[in-house]
Amino acid sequence: MNDEYSQKIDSFKRLLGFRVLCGIVWLFGMKGSGFVIGFGGIFGGFNEKGLGEGVKSSRSVKCCGNRRVERMGVGGNGFSDEEVIQESKLSIANRRGEKLSALFCDRSDKKSPNDNVVVLCHGFRSRKENRVNTALVCAFEESKLSSMRFDFHGNGESEGEFQYGNYFSETEDLRCIVEYVRNVLNKNVYALIGHSKGGNAVLLYAAEYDDVPKVINISGRADLSRGFIERYGEERLEELKEMKEITIPDESRDDSYKITLESYKERLSTDMKTEMLRIRSTQLLTIHGGKDETVPVEDAYAFQQMIDSKLHSLSILPDADHRFSDPRDLNQLVLACLDFLRQ
Repeated sequence: MNDEYSQKIDSFKRLLGFRVLCGIVWLFGMKGSGFVIGFGGIFGGFNEKGLGEGVKSSRSVKCCGNRRVERMGVGGNGFSDEEVIQESKLSIANRRGEKLSALFCDRSDKKSPNDNVVVLCHGFRSRKENRVNTALVCAFEESKLSSMRFDFHGNGESEGEFQYGNYFSETEDLRCIVEYVRNVLNKNVYALIGHSKGGNAVLLYAAEYDDVPKVINISGRADLSRGFIERYGEERLEELKEMKEITIPDESRDDSYKITLESYKERLSTDMKTEMLRIRSTQLLTIHGGKDETVPVEDAYAFQQMIDSKLHSLSILPDADHRFSDPRDLNQLVLACLDFLRQ
């Protein structure tokens, strides 16, 4: 990337630190609608207005000033009360005609022209507003880098039915987002970042299309034959094989979801090693927590073995769990992404 952009990232890295990200974690401990984001306190709502094709509304999110940050006990962050992060809420159709809900943060302007966009992908039964995506959007906003985050079909606010496996279908959702950024927004997709199952989506995208310069896999799973028994138990697997479909209660959301035998078999048939051998030019980074309780860190080392060493680099955060729950680990995750994008 150019020197000017590298300087912006360096400047941001000096600003970003543990105390600032404490504010993000504090916010996400609050109960709410999921539309709270920011550096030590950023609150926003929807400003409904017409914004052109595919756009439903504009989301204006105000950064808190030093007074609120000091009240939270994490120190001043240098922002004024007037500074805002603005995200346009989009509705983008996938190949099946299902509308995918997306948020686009455009940081290009006449003073700082920059057509590069980073696309962010969430994980299993997550949503675009998750804490990892939110921390990255805030980092990119300060670095004057545009971002697009979205819900896969059947997740979050997007249409469609949730499916357990569905890796290649989600990769095609991602393809539709990339094409929208290129063909409708007329911008360049510079990088893809995916967390957990989203990490698999961005890697499979690189294998299929190999047309985005940089891809970051955060805590993706290398061996898709594992995971079901660890999450649900052997009895549920036997029930699935007999009944062909099971319902899983989700107490965290007070709802449930279905797993079909077909989707389970589709997951088993997805061979990440074979797919990774197809990548020819995309530069890849895998970031993984050494104490990941959901996807073992061994999967990160497996990716290191699968992918050409000229294309792939590995960053292990020794104390991080799957969700980077500790603010210090989330901080290191953000900085690792910024470093890789600057290279």
